[in-house]
Amino acid sequence: MLLISSTLTACSKDEILNIYDKVVSSTGELQLTKERNLVGTKKSGEDDYTGEYTAEYENFTGKEYIFGGTTIDRKAGNEIEVKCNLNIEKGVAKLMFVSGSDDPEVLMEESGEWSDTIKLPKGGNYLFIEADDLYGSMKLEVN
Repeated sequence: MLLISSTLTACSKDEILNIYDKVVSSTGELQLTKERNLVGTKKSGEDDYTGEYTAEYENFTGKEYIFGGTTIDRKAGNEIEVKCNLNIEKGVAKLMFVSGSDDPEVLMEESGEWSDTIKLPKGGNYLFIEADDLYGSMKLEVN
């Protein structure tokens, strides 16, 4: 602890914030569902907030945290463009967005297409699907 304290004392304010942002960012990655545990296929974009995800669900119950992270200053800016095509044959599915300690917001819960721009406050921001006995498919694109 003394070593960390003395190291940080020698750093400028910007260097300290950069170190803190890297620690917070790596912590945020832990919230995302590991790619090997996702039902579908994820193609990552420039960071953990962007990419493409396609899935065929068969009797899926649970949550998949697909895109997002925890940052103070995201290099690509504080907005993402989200496009989703959801097909629910049976069961329940909700595309959700959660930011910080706020309650999750339902973005989409019926079959169809949806798109919007989402502002990302500083801190943790995640897009995820929550499902119960879901049979269907989803294509999610985030830029």
